[in-house]
Amino acid sequence: MKTGAQDRFGFGLETEFLLVDANSFRPLWHPDLQFKTLNATLEAIPADEFQCGSFKVEPPHRKPGPYIVEGYHLPDPQMNPIDLLPKGVEIRTPVRSSIDECLAALKPLHARLQHALARAGLQAVALSSHPTEVHFSGPQNKRRHDYWQWAMVAMLTYGPDVNISLPEALTRRIDPKDLNEKVNYYVPALTALTLSSPLHGGKLWHIRGRVGKSIRTYRRSVVAPAIEVHPDEGPRFELKSFEMTRSLVDYRNYFLLWLALLLDQGLKGRPSDQTRHGACT
Repeated sequence: MKTGAQDRFGFGLETEFLLVDANSFRPLWHPDLQFKTLNATLEAIPADEFQCGSFKVEPPHRKPGPYIVEGYHLPDPQMNPIDLLPKGVEIRTPVRSSIDECLAALKPLHARLQHALARAGLQAVALSSHPTEVHFSGPQNKRRHDYWQWAMVAMLTYGPDVNISLPEALTRRIDPKDLNEKVNYYVPALTALTLSSPLHGGKLWHIRGRVGKSIRTYRRSVVAPAIEVHPDEGPRFELKSFEMTRSLVDYRNYFLLWLALLLDQGLKGRPSDQTRHGACT
């Protein structure tokens, strides 16, 4: 989603959903779903009042809007995405000046999505990892090897991206390196409040002799960053470690926790990346 330089706060949310068969609730994945068919369903959802022109178009999508197909991009020889193997769908809210306004946009966007999917025999489900599929392998679709490895892992996971942009005066107080170290220290404990993917291969996920709480967090903690800073968009600060939820109250709390990490100068913990990896795994 696009944001711009501003003297106010901006809040946006991106939420990924697993798709299931509406009658049997069988979890679906790329062998069951076609990008063109699913994308046509999403493009037909009325959403003009949600500032569709403000959204980035992510190929192979061709139309800007709050709904996109999520999955694994298939590239041409120049690494340009030309097709996509679907894992699910995503809702992107427009940028709003308050948390409540952002969540007020998410609610009708979600309702319209479910209505459109129901007509296609589908339903969107908030679950942070595919409950039956355990492995994905695809052709290299990123120039960097680590990005490619994460793209394959991400085919099995679903999560929200919590986006905040700050007034310029507050943005100037944030050092990106220091922010990354602060997040490394505090985000494992914050993420533990949200764990919601205990299923793996159709069974409860077990690790070290116990039932695990989140295969998603376990998978992504070593490979994927907890945050991404977009300097050309305000900047936009994107927190990616929380897990999916059905509750608007939870999403509101995600924003508040992310705000605290961004703005609270009394938080002094600063570990290394390796320490964060150990805490998450």
